Amino acid sequence: MLQPITIVGDEDVCCLVAPDALNPEVRQLRDHLVASRDLLDALADPARQDLVQVLARTELNVSDIAARVTLSRPTVSHHLLILKRAGLVRTRKQGREVFYRLNKARIVSTLQGLVDSLTCC
Repeated sequence: MLQPITIVGDEDVCCLVAPDALNPEVRQLRDHLVASRDLLDALADPARQDLVQVLARTELNVSDIAARVTLSRPTVSHHLLILKRAGLVRTRKQGREVFYRLNKARIVSTLQGLVDSLTCC
């Protein structure tokens, strides 16, 4: 007999037969996996990995970033928007320029929560 799929959120589909029967530590792991999804999806693209490396030690505007990679300025902007939506970069506006920097605290806390959940059990 087919089991119904439980809709957890707008994009979260659970295929487990009895997700409520999981012990609390495993449910906490699921919560951390869900919280890490956007970050991991954003980092899955090699171009965005390169942008993260460029921003690892400094804050730059789009023109300065584009000068350090082989991507066009519009493509850099596109990838920076994805990184920003995923919480990997923060912005600071100075006049007409927007400067980008890594949101290291968010990255570390998200990944640390995932690691802690994986190693607790």
